Amino acid sequence: MTARQIENLIKFANVAEADPAQNRVRMTHGALVTDWLPYFVPAAGGVSVWRLPSVGEAGMIFSPSGEIENGMVLLGMASSAFPAPSANPSETVVKFPDGARIEYNHETGALKAAGIKTAHVSAGASVTIESPQTTITGKLNVQGLLTYSGGMSGGGGAGTNITGSLNHIGDLTNSGSLSSNGVELSGHTHPDTTSGGNTGAPNK
Repeated sequence: MTARQIENLIKFANVAEADPAQNRVRMTHGALVTDWLPYFVPAAGGVSVWRLPSVGEAGMIFSPSGEIENGMVLLGMASSAFPAPSANPSETVVKFPDGARIEYNHETGALKAAGIKTAHVSAGASVTIESPQTTITGKLNVQGLLTYSGGMSGGGGAGTNITGSLNHIGDLTNSGSLSSNGVELSGHTHPDTTSGGNTGAPNK
C-alpha cells in the first residue's frame, strides 16, 4: 500500500453537496471534492431512518484500500457551523433546520416538542392518551362523536352553543334563567281566565 493510499484511509471532511434521490453526498477536504459517496444512517433495514445531511456538516470518509472513490461517509460530528444543540448531560435533543426542537430530560422526565407548525397522528385503530390531567390551550375540533364518562364541567368563554337536536336523560338543574324560543320560562305568565289577569310566575 502506498503512502497516498494510507493517507486516504480516513479523512476528515465536510459535506459539499447532498443528493436526496440517490442518498449520496459529495465531501470536501481542502481542495479535494469527492465523487458521490454513500453515507451511514442509524438504521437501514426493516427499521429505516432517513435524514438528508446538511451542506457544511462535518464527518469522516472511510476508504477501503485507500481509494476515496470507494469511500463511505460517517457524519454526525458537531462543528462550529453546526454546534451541539445542548450542553445538558440529562437531555437528549433533536434540533431541526427551521428551529423546531424535540427534547427529553431523563432527570425530570419532561418531554417537549417546540417550534413545530403542525402535527398529524394517523392511527388505523385507536389513540389513547393516559394522563391524570390534559390541558388544551386552543380550540378543540372534534369531527366525530364526542363521548365522555367522567362528567363535564367548565365555565367562562363565550358560553356553549349547540346546533341540532338535544336529548337529555336524567335530572336537569338550572340556577339561572331558562329561555325557549325567545320566552323566558322562569318568569313567564299566562292569561288567567278566572281573574281576568295573568297567572303568577312559576314557583321556585
